[in-house]
Amino acid sequence: GIRDRDMGLWQGVMLLATGPVTVANPFVSSTLPLPRTDSADLSVTATMHNITDKPQSGVLTGHAEGIVFKQPITLAALETRTVTLTSATVPALHVRSPRLWWPNGYGPQNLYHLHLAFQTAAAGASDTQDVSFGIRTITYAVPGSDNLTLSVNGVPIFCKGGDWGMDEAMKRIGLKRLDAQVRMHKLANYTMIRNWVGQSTSESFYDLCDKYGILVWDEFFQPNPSDGPNPDDADLY
Repeated sequence: GIRDRDMGLWQGVMLLATGPVTVANPFVSSTLPLPRTDSADLSVTATMHNITDKPQSGVLTGHAEGIVFKQPITLAALETRTVTLTSATVPALHVRSPRLWWPNGYGPQNLYHLHLAFQTAAAGASDTQDVSFGIRTITYAVPGSDNLTLSVNGVPIFCKGGDWGMDEAMKRIGLKRLDAQVRMHKLANYTMIRNWVGQSTSESFYDLCDKYGILVWDEFFQPNPSDGPNPDDADLY
């Protein structure tokens, strides 16, 4: 037993100031024309929210190591919209000779860093977001086999690793210790961490797995039907 377990805040709290439109939850995915890996098509998704009671127009811009794009966007009063940009409409998101991200032992862990900004004529820079991402494609099957097989960039991956039950019982783990723990998985020639029932939740955990080439088997909070929440209880979920 741990006194006060599962009570209180367990991640950072911050106060942010923005202009009339906010940018949230940036996400970048990539698709390779396998078996070729000489190009990649990126998809950029972000949630745009007009926090005012008037329509707002502006330009969403992105910069990432030679990848530059601009997209005009207009939001109605108080509108929230998930905006998705693809190479089909934004040519800059078609990347030639991409630097690929690989699991530990299969190649380098190349990462790109995307800076997103939304600017309006009246307010200037309304909000910005930064996100790191790797260009890679993960597939989950082998033709003619019932076995679950993970492949990254067309190469089958031997998944071996640690069963990570909890990074620190009271969620007080520091970045230096967390870095060492994930780095030791790399030194042990592991390729995966099983995030048991999703108990490790910090952004730093995922960032370090990106850094050291560790795949994450990320589970939903469902230990087993006998002692976990009932997945048929839609209201609870």
